[in-house]
Amino acid sequence: MGDELSSCVLTMRSSSPSQKRPDSEASKSESSFTADYSKWRQSYPSALESFRAVVGAQISNLEIFLDYDGTLTDIVPDPERAILSPETQDALERVSRHFPTSIVTGRSLEKIHRFVPLDGLKFAGSHGMDLELPGAPEKLKKIPPMIAQVERTLNEKLKTIEGKKLENNKFSLSIHYRHVKEDMYKDIASCVLAIVRDYPELKIAHGRKVLEVRPKFEWNKGSAVEFMRGKKSIPVFIGDDVTDEDAFKSFNRMKLGYGIVVSTYAKKTDAQFSLQNPREVREFLSELVLWKEEEDQ
Repeated sequence: MGDELSSCVLTMRSSSPSQKRPDSEASKSESSFTADYSKWRQSYPSALESFRAVVGAQISNLEIFLDYDGTLTDIVPDPERAILSPETQDALERVSRHFPTSIVTGRSLEKIHRFVPLDGLKFAGSHGMDLELPGAPEKLKKIPPMIAQVERTLNEKLKTIEGKKLENNKFSLSIHYRHVKEDMYKDIASCVLAIVRDYPELKIAHGRKVLEVRPKFEWNKGSAVEFMRGKKSIPVFIGDDVTDEDAFKSFNRMKLGYGIVVSTYAKKTDAQFSLQNPREVREFLSELVLWKEEEDQ
């Protein structure tokens, strides 16, 4: 367990780079960091500037998929305060009138419906495992009771650690440690690893200042998009998190679709385009509406 624990703690410490620059770049000058990012953007050009030229006449066949946290809203200290702005809500409502639009998030369906009170959208929670559509794999059904049991055990084991927050997403459990002192990371990692070891069907994944307990079997955001999308549509996925890479990889495997990563720093990705932040995501959604209206004239 020693190597596994050390690796887990190291990943926890390096997760969620700052909005200005990643931790590994902290010693570089601002000009050097800007140069690295500019070079990265040559490989992953802005969707606002390049997307329409690449997609062309295919725009009428697009189907839009979006992550929530970090994509439609900024990452905030308290996950319960990641509220959709009125402007972004309006952009979502307008884009959904022109394109099939879905939100695929790590949150539960119940929570994402509360954050996005719009008709006309489809939703998938728990990284694509919590689905509203019929026909989801049978193996998903046994996961929620396991997650509930892990949550009860972790609540008891971690009750003395200040700042942690557990979020039951039905098919996954999020252990947020954004407000936990770094010298307590080892205690959290050790406890989570020990408990998950008793559940062969579960594994640990990392997000931005969050540990995720989730099923081992291969069902992720990419699987969800393949399951949800229209058979003749061209999917577009916009997301900022490592879990969104599964959708980008799915597109590359299918040789169909466009991935757009949301990031203010250079990082490894399987996306084709980039946007910097939720404000640019909102602008891009608005541009899609304008492009579609022009095509329809």
